[in-house]
Amino acid sequence: DGRVYVCDYGGGWGLPLKGCIVALCDPEALKNPRIEEVRKIFADGFGKLGTKELSALLKHADQRVRQRAQFEMAKRGSEGLAALTEAATTPGHTLSRVHGIWGLGQLAAKHLDVTATLRKLMTDDDVRVREQAVKILGDAMLVPTTEFLPLLKDPSPRVKTFAAIALGKNEWNNQLDPLVEMLRENDDKDAFVRHGAVMGLAATNATAMLMKYTQDPSKAVRLGILLALRRKGYAGISAFLKDNDPLIYAEALRAIYELPIAGALPQMADELKRVVAKPDEFKNLSTLNYLRILNAAYRYGSSAQAAPIAEFAASTAVPEPVRIEALELLQRWDDPTVCDPVTGFPRPVPKRAKLVPDAAIKAAIAKIMSEDGAISARAAEMAVSFGVELKDDLLLTILKNDKRGELLRVAAVQQLAQRKNQALAALLPQLLAEQNAKVRIAALTAQLEMDAAAGIASARGLLDDTAPAKIGVQVVSDKTSGKWEMLAMGAPSKSDYADKNSGHGVVATYVKGYGTPNVKVNADGLKLPRLNDGAVADNEDDLEHNVWIDAPESRYMLDLQKPIQVGAVNTFSWHLKDRAPQYFTLWGSKKENADAAAKDLKVEWTKIATADTTSLKDGGKHGSTIYNPGGSLGEFRYLLWQNTSRKLGTFYSEFDVYEQGQWNFTPMAQRRLQQQVFQALGTAATPLAADVLLEWLEKLSAGKVPPVLHLDLIEAAEL
Repeated sequence: DGRVYVCDYGGGWGLPLKGCIVALCDPEALKNPRIEEVRKIFADGFGKLGTKELSALLKHADQRVRQRAQFEMAKRGSEGLAALTEAATTPGHTLSRVHGIWGLGQLAAKHLDVTATLRKLMTDDDVRVREQAVKILGDAMLVPTTEFLPLLKDPSPRVKTFAAIALGKNEWNNQLDPLVEMLRENDDKDAFVRHGAVMGLAATNATAMLMKYTQDPSKAVRLGILLALRRKGYAGISAFLKDNDPLIYAEALRAIYELPIAGALPQMADELKRVVAKPDEFKNLSTLNYLRILNAAYRYGSSAQAAPIAEFAASTAVPEPVRIEALELLQRWDDPTVCDPVTGFPRPVPKRAKLVPDAAIKAAIAKIMSEDGAISARAAEMAVSFGVELKDDLLLTILKNDKRGELLRVAAVQQLAQRKNQALAALLPQLLAEQNAKVRIAALTAQLEMDAAAGIASARGLLDDTAPAKIGVQVVSDKTSGKWEMLAMGAPSKSDYADKNSGHGVVATYVKGYGTPNVKVNADGLKLPRLNDGAVADNEDDLEHNVWIDAPESRYMLDLQKPIQVGAVNTFSWHLKDRAPQYFTLWGSKKENADAAAKDLKVEWTKIATADTTSLKDGGKHGSTIYNPGGSLGEFRYLLWQNTSRKLGTFYSEFDVYEQGQWNFTPMAQRRLQQQVFQALGTAATPLAADVLLEWLEKLSAGKVPPVLHLDLIEAAEL
């Protein structure tokens, strides 16, 4: 009826037992009389029509009408057979003839005499008629396969393709040359023609004859033969591993590994040696194909493949991620994964004895250790797990070079510490002063093992929050979807200088002329007590604890009642979407009655810093801290938040202000280092570590440990 119908059950896995059907249409298109005609034909039913009427409908413009007429004629026995034969053989209307052929195909199993009709149509002048006759006869396998051979020379690619596919329906022994020539002439121009030829070749039971074409000068022929051998799962496909064409070589790798073709896997595993010996021949090989070769040797090869895998890992011509994978395979030699790492399919491999490194493997590890980067660190780990002893001089040289990879240097520290190397002991103070946190923690762990007293002193130093910091104004932003305490600057305070309970009488207001707070803010005249009442938002759309102004620019001010040395200012906001991010410039002034509405604030105000959390994206709890770790932000009585570039007002929950020296911010990098120090103390053998952890547990009980350190401290104490 010209409409599109959509069934909507509501979605989901369960059955909601409700839904609707939506009809879509173009009112103008529905005026087309043909739509009404088709609707009426279907409404009246095809069974009521005579055979002549049905024959006429085979020429209808609508395929649905033609197909239903064809089906109805196929039900009508000899009368329908005659009508379909007439439709198929009468020149003039191609679509009517095609439906006639399809109808004869429906009747072929019961009426074998239709075969003669279809055979004649294989040479019809109409190309569509020829191709469909070939397809129907091939699908039904009604004629000998030899009758399709001449059609491989048909000028129509579709006829040739269907003829070749028809050959593939049964095994046959005839000569392969016609299909091979079809591949040669096509020259990979038409993928469908190639597919037809491959299907025909794959059906032959003269498989050995295919092998004589593996070195054919035509790339198209070789590719077709390869695909046919893949379909047959024939081990002789390994001959293509010597092909010089990158595409054919890659296709051979895929065929052998993906199926897999077990008889060709040993030859594929041997490709590792060629990769090492002739790297230039493989420089354009994809990572995935490197992994196929590697895993063919690892999963399906013998223990003799371990040395080639190690040499492969040592080859700098191979991409580093693949080399690292080779090292990891060697390390878990005795326990291969159940699922194939390339295909993802379950392909269990029997467990085998743990690998004992021979001279070739040890030489490969040593060679890799002379490099830099992640692979050298991985080689060091492997050396430890295999019990391969690396010379102390080599490890110390690596350790002293701060340009070497951090993982490699950490591995060097660990190995030297195990040997109680005294040169390392002398080097540890220098390592503990490095900026690299992983090296520092490795050095601390080593020092705790080698000199417990010195290690404990170093641990105390690393845990000390009062270490010298950067000088000058710093701005830090953070976001969390967890509790307020998870912000880098901690939760809003109820004891800061500006809090209403502090006794300092600090007043929060908005500035007239720069927007008006939403009515739900419950402003008291100009006053906004929510901004410093210590009561933060309870949810992500809290209208009772937040303050917001929707305006191109808005301004909030805190009157501290007297000038003080401001050490830090923390600002907090929370919203489920786009009202969470902060973007403001903080100004300060100690001038009595400073003009907060001035267009040019620079006259009476000092710009402190700009905070911008928009890069943290919408939603969640946002926090910003503006502080000077080495002193004061300045002496101010008034603080002004100038909000710009956000027409939708930020949902501000709280403003916290601290005098100089009353609040210290520790960057997250320092917190992460402290977490790692706790872990090192937890695993240390010396009883002195317990004393440090006990001191920090007492701080925890007193509420003096940041929440971000709680879990690490408790876990370390349990250890």
